[in-house]
Amino acid sequence: MTKIVGEIAPDDINRMEEELREIATTAKSGHFHQGEIFGHLPMVIKEAKMRQILVDPTYVYAEQADPGAYDPAAVAAGINAAQQAQMEGEHRKNQETYEEGIGVVEGLKTLIVYTAGQETLDPLEERYIGFANSSPHEMIKFLHDTAAVQMTALDKDNFKRQGFSKKWDTTKHLSYYIKYISDFVEKLETRDINTSNEGKLVVAVARMYESEYFSKKDLMDWEEKPVSDQDWTQFKMYFGDIYQDKKRYAKSMNKRT
Repeated sequence: MTKIVGEIAPDDINRMEEELREIATTAKSGHFHQGEIFGHLPMVIKEAKMRQILVDPTYVYAEQADPGAYDPAAVAAGINAAQQAQMEGEHRKNQETYEEGIGVVEGLKTLIVYTAGQETLDPLEERYIGFANSSPHEMIKFLHDTAAVQMTALDKDNFKRQGFSKKWDTTKHLSYYIKYISDFVEKLETRDINTSNEGKLVVAVARMYESEYFSKKDLMDWEEKPVSDQDWTQFKMYFGDIYQDKKRYAKSMNKRT
């Protein structure tokens, strides 16, 4: 983790979040959806972003609940020994998952305090129990909303213009630029700077024009698509396929020379 020194800026919080996400994914989870892949990532990422990652618009973040002590008396009549043993095993697994989650939560909070500084998070700390009543989500939100120096309207406008004006370096794979735009839009969202999928798309297509990598026909075919077929997913597929075709053609021609 990169410790923040001096005045806290939005970029500092964004960097801290990215580092926390990498750490959270290393500890796999039996609680969260696809926890075998993304681990405890939901603990340090917004619900809307997690929906995009999971490609599941219905995903809802749910904190882990303590399964409590196993109560043999709660076993329904007629349950045989093998079924009871299975139920006891499932309860033990749930208890272990819960305890692992508690450990991850405490570890993440410790890292947040280390990175941002104890004094910065003083308003959230309670006597005797420290940050026990604050989740990693709440601590990160506090840092974004309160601790970090807030941007003025002019700052936001300049930041948005500069970020969107960045051109695609055609010596690098197109996927680098697509990832840059996606990451930049996420930065806009964390700074409460309004944008839209349509705005992101218009900017990206404009950069394709400026790159002079694509032919007039390539660009006109895109422009003539129905509006319903001009979205971010279609943009990545359309220009990505043409890019790959051009790469394959260039490679083939090089072999012939």
